[in-house]
Amino acid sequence: MRLSDETRKHHENMVREILVRKPDATIQVVMEDLARGVRIGNRRERLLLSNNYVNRIMRKIRARRNNYFPKHLSAVLAEMEEHKLESAKVLWEIVTDPSVWAKDKIAALKELRETNEKFLEAMFNAGIYEKELGNLRVKDERADVVDLLKLGRELRDEMAQKQVQAQNAEFTDGGSKPADNPATGEDTPGV
Repeated sequence: MRLSDETRKHHENMVREILVRKPDATIQVVMEDLARGVRIGNRRERLLLSNNYVNRIMRKIRARRNNYFPKHLSAVLAEMEEHKLESAKVLWEIVTDPSVWAKDKIAALKELRETNEKFLEAMFNAGIYEKELGNLRVKDERADVVDLLKLGRELRDEMAQKQVQAQNAEFTDGGSKPADNPATGEDTPGV
């Protein structure tokens, strides 16, 4: 069955709508969303399309994006970087000038930092860098001390146990009687 150009463009727009909301969607996800319905204006339209047809549309959309965005995006990022470098020159002149007030130097440094943050954020958003997202764990400073104390106790107990075992080994090998108190090496009086 041959579809009209208008119908194909309509299907392409529906698939594009899903890919805008879910950029990494697979063919299966797009097909499920089409079956559930895509909102067009104030009405919802459902479509049941074949795998191959949806795959062709998705490849076409992604190929167009790949051809357009790198050129456009790199031009925008290059312009942003040029602006950042030019403003950095002026701001560093303010920071290094001895006749400028300290308050103005602080403001210039703050602006430098913010400009760099905005540029890096734009690069992250463009996909040039990937953010490592995760959970921040708040660490209690006292926890380290408690862990060290526990470790110290465990080591002390382990060393005392090894010392007793060594003395018991001497006693069974024909040596003298082991000391009752391994810490001092003395026998307990009255025994």
